[in-house]
Amino acid sequence: MGRTFAVVYAIRIGLDAESRLKPLKTPRYESLLPKIMRNNGSALIFTVSCLIVLGYFAWHGVYGSRGIMQLKPGQNQLHRLETTLDQLSAQRMVLDKRAALLRSDSIDADMLDEMARKLLGFADPDDRVIILTPDE
Repeated sequence: MGRTFAVVYAIRIGLDAESRLKPLKTPRYESLLPKIMRNNGSALIFTVSCLIVLGYFAWHGVYGSRGIMQLKPGQNQLHRLETTLDQLSAQRMVLDKRAALLRSDSIDADMLDEMARKLLGFADPDDRVIILTPDE
């Protein structure tokens, strides 16, 4: 009775009776790696090679000489150098103003007098001179 029911059911769903009654083969669960190597050995080698190259570039992108980890010390140095640049620019502007006053086309008499007194060590008889020592 069981066989006739299976044949009738198989015919009803459109299968042939013999294929429906064959015992099912259980697949053997083999190791995945040998099966992949057997079927797609070159694909596996290509995939592993790509992963190695990707890992190499990722490591250097993070820890290399120009990687992300080197960004913070570079930013600190950049901030320090920008501060130094601002100080030197201000100092240069002061020196440029003083140099402009000493040019031959526009000599300022007061500046010329100040520079001569400082270089030669002379003073006008009407000047009051206050001598400061370094410890004061």
